[in-house]
Amino acid sequence: MKIQFRKFSTIFWLATIVLTIVLLMSAVPGLFTGYDPIKQDMTALLRAPYKEHIFGTDNLGRDVFSRVVYSARLDLFIGFFAMIVPAVFGTLIGTLSGYYGGKADAVLMRILDIFTAFPTMVLVIAIVALMGSGIKNLFWAIWLVGWREYAKLVRSEVVVIKNQDYIAAARTLGYSDLRIMFRHILPNVLSTIVVYAITDIMMCMLMGASLSFLGLGVPTPTPEWGAIIADGKNYMMTAWWIIAFPGIMLAFTGISISIVGNGLSGALIDRRNG
Repeated sequence: MKIQFRKFSTIFWLATIVLTIVLLMSAVPGLFTGYDPIKQDMTALLRAPYKEHIFGTDNLGRDVFSRVVYSARLDLFIGFFAMIVPAVFGTLIGTLSGYYGGKADAVLMRILDIFTAFPTMVLVIAIVALMGSGIKNLFWAIWLVGWREYAKLVRSEVVVIKNQDYIAAARTLGYSDLRIMFRHILPNVLSTIVVYAITDIMMCMLMGASLSFLGLGVPTPTPEWGAIIADGKNYMMTAWWIIAFPGIMLAFTGISISIVGNGLSGALIDRRNG
């Protein structure tokens, strides 16, 4: 059954347009601005939005619009790259655990239950604080924590699917465990993984921006939405635009990813059920 795109709502298409613009910003930022995002201009400090600088300038005279545009590349990179490693590792662990079961599965689930008791953001902050700030350690922190949800999600799906009649037929035909897991079970779990992964991109972006805001993520003067907001927090009353525009971009991007993910979720579920 093919996905019926005409069934998507107007909000879905609006979110898709917003997301497409953000993707273009990340791919070719030069199409949107000609300003250098890290170049300082001491003659144009804290300028309100006007013709030459439509998002105004910050406390160092840097063009806020160019910094917001160039931030899209890094923030989307953080969101995707921080998601992909836990998704692959967690899916592998969840598949093996759910398929074979036994004591190893029980031990893994108890370990996951213990770690799930701690909020993800708290664990990520604690790990980065121990390892030191920087984008490399940011990735390691998210990777070490993020695979838990994928493992639990995939395991629960595999436990149900492995008892289906067609899996029993595959065993009767003498198929190996690897073939059953990766050719007969995993494809039926893939839609669930994709839907969660899309939402996880948004969560990884927010975690990256939050850590940068706290001074534990992307180092200055690299343009990143959370870091820009951190730079402008001391000027909230006099230069609101420094934090307003990157905040709006981060919110719109996150909401757009969530809406597109929910739309694709319904389409993939309909396709699987069909």
